[in-house]
Amino acid sequence: MLARETKLSEPFFLKIICAIAQQILLSAGIFRRMRNNMKNIISTLTLVVVALGIFFGGCSQYDQQKEVQRYQEVFRNSLRYGDGNAAATALYHLIEMDLPDSLSYKDTLAALYFDAQMWANALLVAEEMLQDEANAQDTSLLIIAGTSSEKVGRFNEALGYYQRSYVATKKLNYLYLQATLHYRMAAQGDTTALATGGAIINRILGEEGTDTEIVKILFEGNSQFVPVAAATWNLKGILLIQQSKFAEAREAFNKSLGYAPDFILPQNNLKVIEGK
Repeated sequence: MLARETKLSEPFFLKIICAIAQQILLSAGIFRRMRNNMKNIISTLTLVVVALGIFFGGCSQYDQQKEVQRYQEVFRNSLRYGDGNAAATALYHLIEMDLPDSLSYKDTLAALYFDAQMWANALLVAEEMLQDEANAQDTSLLIIAGTSSEKVGRFNEALGYYQRSYVATKKLNYLYLQATLHYRMAAQGDTTALATGGAIINRILGEEGTDTEIVKILFEGNSQFVPVAAATWNLKGILLIQQSKFAEAREAFNKSLGYAPDFILPQNNLKVIEGK
C-alpha cells in the first residue's frame, strides 16, 4: 500500500514543482516588464527635463536678448540727446551681462569718457583693457591711455604709451606726441626733456612722409589737422624761442607755414617774435 501511495503522489509533487517554477518565471516576466516600464518612465522624465531646460534656457536667452536691445536703444538715444551719463550707464549694463562682445562695449566706454574729456575715467578703462594681451597693441586704447595720462599729469606713463604706439605702427604722429610731451616735461622742470625732445624733432624731420602724414593739433578749444612736418617745424620754432634763437625760430615757423599756410599756431608765433 505504501509503495502504491508513493507512486500515486509523484505526479502531485511534480505539479507543485512545476507550479512554483511557473510562478517564478511569471514573476520574472513581470519584473522585466516593470523594469522596462521604469526605464521608459525614466527616459520620458529625462526628455521632459531636457525639454524644460531647453524651454527655460530659450526663454532666458530671449529675455537677455530683449535686455540687450533695450540698453542698446538707451545708449543710442542718450548719444542723440547728448546725455553722456545715461549712455555710460547703458554701457555698464551691457558690460555686466558678460556677452561675447563685452570688450567692444568697454572700448566704447573708454572712447565715450575720452570724448567727454573725463580723463581719469577714460584712463581707468583703457588701462584695464590694455592688461589683456589681446589688446596690448591696440593703438586706439594706447592713445586714450597716453593722452589721458598726460592730462592728469602722469607724464612718464603717457610717454610709455606713446612709445608703444609708435613701435606698433611706426607712424610719425606718435613720435610727434612724444616730442610735445617732452616739451611739457621741460616746462615742469625736467632738465633732460628739452634735449630729448629736440632729438626727437630732428629725427621726425629726417624721416620721409612728414608732408603726407596728418596729425590733429589742439589749441585753445580749437583743433586743426595739419601735416606732421608743419606741426614739427612749429614745435621746433617754439623750442628755439626758449633758447632765444629768434632768427632760427622765425625760419622754423615759416617752414611750418610752407606745409600748411592756414596753420594758426605758427602764424601766432611769428607775431610773438616780431621785432625780436
